[in-house]
Amino acid sequence: MHTSNERLSWIAPTAVFLYFLALFAFVHTRPGGQVERDGYFHARASQTLLSRGLSRKFPWTQASVWKDSFHDKEFLYHVWLAPFSRGDAPIRGAAAASGVLAAAVFAAFFIFLRANRVPWPLLGTALLASIGGPFLLRLSFVRAHVLAVLLFVVALHYLVRRRKRELAVVGFALAWSYSFPLVLPAFAGLYCLGRFLTGKDAEWGLAAAALVGVLLGLAIHPYTPLTLGTLWTHLQILWIAIGQRSMAAVEVAREFAPYGTRDFILAYPGLLLAGAGLCAGGWLSAKRASAETLGLIIAAAASCVLTLAFSRAIEYAAPLTAAAALFAARDALDEETVSRMLAWFKKENRWPGFVKPGLFLILFGLHVHSLAYVVEMSEGNDPPRFAGAAKWMADNLEEGETVANLWWDDFPELYYSAPRQTFLVGLDPTFMLRWDKEKALKLELMRTGRAPLDPDWIAETFGARVLALRAPSARFYPQLQPSGWQPVYLDRYAAVYALKGP
Repeated sequence: MHTSNERLSWIAPTAVFLYFLALFAFVHTRPGGQVERDGYFHARASQTLLSRGLSRKFPWTQASVWKDSFHDKEFLYHVWLAPFSRGDAPIRGAAAASGVLAAAVFAAFFIFLRANRVPWPLLGTALLASIGGPFLLRLSFVRAHVLAVLLFVVALHYLVRRRKRELAVVGFALAWSYSFPLVLPAFAGLYCLGRFLTGKDAEWGLAAAALVGVLLGLAIHPYTPLTLGTLWTHLQILWIAIGQRSMAAVEVAREFAPYGTRDFILAYPGLLLAGAGLCAGGWLSAKRASAETLGLIIAAAASCVLTLAFSRAIEYAAPLTAAAALFAARDALDEETVSRMLAWFKKENRWPGFVKPGLFLILFGLHVHSLAYVVEMSEGNDPPRFAGAAKWMADNLEEGETVANLWWDDFPELYYSAPRQTFLVGLDPTFMLRWDKEKALKLELMRTGRAPLDPDWIAETFGARVLALRAPSARFYPQLQPSGWQPVYLDRYAAVYALKGP
């Protein structure tokens, strides 16, 4: 039998969940298409999950290792989306389902703070929501990292509570949900390092439990042993992003690009405020900081540095920094400190009650700043760009016939709008490198304009009769200018060119 207090305890997290559910629903129902185009792939992949089953074949990417050795890196995410990804426009249901996960991130963070006796958990949740526009925007994407962030927040709770078994279970689930689950044991190791620096037990077993859970998840997986290749792929991506930015054989995703100092400051004023508060709270609580607080501080500091190098690391920097700041405040505001503060307010004849509303007001302003960024980025995006071209393909090409595409980030929309066709490259260029380095580099040279388009080679190598690309991309290729190669289909979003005649 639930008591009245137990029922009331769910009012705040439910309100938090409903607010963010409405916020992400607003973003997802804006006119136009998705900000992040990978969402179209996830919508179609989840819709076809039951019909495809656990097939290791993925013919939609002919110039990729996925063609004959496909492994669903985001399996649990697609399982979650599947019941919602219905009809002719599965992106709508997929976006709604992903929005539920995004809203759950903030509700889970509130529960995490409250369960660990952090004062003002609602204020801490407001801080997380005010970290910066790019963080909120990334949570609005229809991508598996949304589920990963939710699992990461759950993992923080078990990390702080030193619950090894539960942490291993979260690591296992993350390995079934996300392409690079090693982020969990990595940050768990940094957390344990922070505990070690306090002179208390480091609890290295926590990091070991997270690692064991992840490795078991990769080993006992619907796509084992192909899942292990995912780690190698991501190491290749990181190598290109870190050491070969200016001379990479293929271009890595923009989310692996670094921030400039000015861009970072403008993007994350809330993160900087949290960092300043963390420094102040850490200084005030230095002698009495708990082991978990210092563990969170070390992990948060590392994640912020990582965000400067790889913009997508904000997915972990945001919850870690907000949690560290609130835990430091918890340690700093003991009874003695609070008594001294109240005495100072009384001596200066000032009202202490303005502190909490004042902090909320500051965070509200930062949250509005973040929302403005999200709204701006979510407005005026193109609808699925290959919808018209897909109708032409259905009328003029055989089912299963290959359509050449040079831009790997066009693939999600091609796969979404024209699933009856197959294509060349998609989702990540490193899948091309692992398939056939020589052919991959030749395609990349043509894509970047460093070599002329070779329609005969493309047609003979891949059995394709047509090339599809976004209409604005044609300006990069002199052969496709008005006086040259004429399209067989053209609209404002996409163009189709005959390689050897349809």
